[in-house]
Amino acid sequence: VAFGHLGNYVKQKSLLQRALAIQQRELPPDHPTTARTLVSLAEALGHLGKYEQQKWLLQRALALQLASTPSHPSIAVTLSGLAVAFGHLGDYAQQKSMLQLALAIQKRAFSSGHPVIAITLCNLAEAFERLGDYEGQKLLLQRALYVAERTVPLDHATIVSTLSSLAVAVGRLGDGEQMKSLLLRASSIIERAFSPDHHQTFALGRRLLSDH
Repeated sequence: VAFGHLGNYVKQKSLLQRALAIQQRELPPDHPTTARTLVSLAEALGHLGKYEQQKWLLQRALALQLASTPSHPSIAVTLSGLAVAFGHLGDYAQQKSMLQLALAIQKRAFSSGHPVIAITLCNLAEAFERLGDYEGQKLLLQRALYVAERTVPLDHATIVSTLSSLAVAVGRLGDGEQMKSLLLRASSIIERAFSPDHHQTFALGRRLLSDH
């Protein structure tokens, strides 16, 4: 974990592979610890651009989790990781499917009022965008914004990124006024949290100018 935080994913991968070999030798085949190590190793491989291997390890982890703890919220984490892998591999239909399953688990585990649900809704909206379903993308981002505004501080990065993504979605659907309004909200949050010349404020300002 420490090497991962330091950006040394090669070393992180090496240590996790050693840990996995020990766990597979010493623990029962469906032990939850082995699943957690597989997920961590998959994350390291994802950082290294090894998306096929990442997918394969996460599928192994998911099979173990379903066998040992079929209703545990950690399964949603594995499904979200699989969605990332499928997204990198260009399989957006599978990305969408994994995120829909993750969202269903999170809703059962946390009810609808949890920040992680807003994040999953945003990720699912991205999959809809890649599949060309812009109306679906917009609706998911509206739901994500509703959840985020009730579960995180109003100057939280999740709200800023959701407002920005929603602005792009409504702009693509031809609603320029709504796009401008959402970008102004996002820009005003960044200005309050940082400064008028912060790079994110500048980027949003450029987007506003480019559309008018």
